[in-house]
Amino acid sequence: DRHTGVVRYDKSVCIGCRYCQVACPFNIPKFQWDQPFPEIKKCQLCDHRMARGSYPACCEFCPNGASIFGNVQDLLKEAKRRLSLKAGNEAVYPVHRVDSGDHRELTVSPYVPYIYGATDGGGTQVLMLSGVPFHLLGLPTLPEESGASHSETLMHTLYKGMIAPYVVLGGLFYIIYKNTTKQDLP
Repeated sequence: DRHTGVVRYDKSVCIGCRYCQVACPFNIPKFQWDQPFPEIKKCQLCDHRMARGSYPACCEFCPNGASIFGNVQDLLKEAKRRLSLKAGNEAVYPVHRVDSGDHRELTVSPYVPYIYGATDGGGTQVLMLSGVPFHLLGLPTLPEESGASHSETLMHTLYKGMIAPYVVLGGLFYIIYKNTTKQDLP
């Protein structure tokens, strides 16, 4: 979703390849191996709640604004604002939603000067600030471009106009033809 940044699972288009599991550097999507009609399960930021005009439960019930909900641009702006605050000072933090108007005044914690998820792996649906280096939290160091974008480029290049598959198929037929003797033919 371009507005919220939520990466959604859509069972109407899923073919069960599980490439999403391979592509996710956080090992989040889980395949229901024990179900007769399996689906991929992952956090979709409570899309059932958002359909009713609410927001994710983790943000609704966080009392201090450590988890807040909003559109990606507003969240990025808030993360940058928090990084600009001086540790030890008092500051006002939005609670629940970045644009809710509900605020708490808290002491500013020292942050690692980096917004994890803003560009990591092509950008994630969650932005994180931390007082300790992200690798100590078990988060991988990711390039700015996602692995999925590399495979997409490769696939689009190979299959553009379906030329590559025809060349491969033609090559296979040629090999079969060259390796088939007259006795093998009907």
